[in-house]
Amino acid sequence: MKAMLRNSVLGVALAVTSFVTLPAEAAAPMPVPMVDRTDVDLVRHRGYCSSREALRRAWRLGFHRARVERVTHSRVVVVGWRRGFLSRVVFANAYGCPRIG
Repeated sequence: MKAMLRNSVLGVALAVTSFVTLPAEAAAPMPVPMVDRTDVDLVRHRGYCSSREALRRAWRLGFHRARVERVTHSRVVVVGWRRGFLSRVVFANAYGCPRIG
């Protein structure tokens, strides 16, 4: 019982002293970073799947040395190497590049 009481008191004392010794910068709100809105990665074109975004999605799927083979009004075809084999993935030409094949 004494050990549990002693550990509780020590824990509370440690918690109180850690809050007291915090610097003023830690208590202040974090500044919002300035974002350049002309950055290509931040601009998402509504309504279609860009070639750059299709390549980025293919890279996330594990494709290496990927290239855009064909772009039509309804789909974007990307070809590249995956697990040692030449593979192809098809994305819909819509916002977010949903995978269709």
